Amino acid sequence: MHDGEELKRRNRAVAGAAVGVVVVMGGLVAVSPIFYHVMSAYIGYGGALPQTSEVRSLHEAGAGKDLTVRLDTNVEAGLDVDFRAEKRLIETEIGRPTEVYYEVRNAGAAPVVIRTTFDVTPAWTAPYFFRATAALHPLERLNPQESVRVPFIFYVDPRILKDRLAGKVGAVTLSYTLFRQKGMNGDALEAVHDLATQSAAFSQTLEKDGTATFSNDAPSD
Repeated sequence: MHDGEELKRRNRAVAGAAVGVVVVMGGLVAVSPIFYHVMSAYIGYGGALPQTSEVRSLHEAGAGKDLTVRLDTNVEAGLDVDFRAEKRLIETEIGRPTEVYYEVRNAGAAPVVIRTTFDVTPAWTAPYFFRATAALHPLERLNPQESVRVPFIFYVDPRILKDRLAGKVGAVTLSYTLFRQKGMNGDALEAVHDLATQSAAFSQTLEKDGTATFSNDAPSD
């Protein structure tokens, strides 16, 4: 009888220890993303740079490492808009501002407001991806049958080379998706940026100043 009680006691102890390990491991898994982002924001590397804006020359030299950028374009089902990159694959250099062009066309018979979202993959490279802030605003208006050639400028920050994971990447994908912004009519419609006007003004500014303001606002989660 004594041996049986001792065995039960030991079994309960083992089971309790196992449950404790599961709880601790679960807690670590839950808080590790938070800890990772806090530490990354503090040290400035390892997948997170403090979000910021920088003015850079369009003729700035690169850091000596080649980079392939794939341009992926998508349109929400039912949105009568054609959207494509003039070049699907770009060979550039880390740190060098690179200009590409998108073509956007409203194939419909009425004005449309498009909502743009984007992401950069692999995700751990996203915090180092800087884009010119005047290109492809979150909301843009397109007139019926209007076609627009949209300039887009980006660079990948050389600090990525100090990142043990992201610094090994030789190719990234920039993916843009267009959605219809619903409930836009009247004054609300007119208040939205006209994509053609915005793109022309941006091109003129680039030619005049030779600089652009870049922001590293790509989603990284």
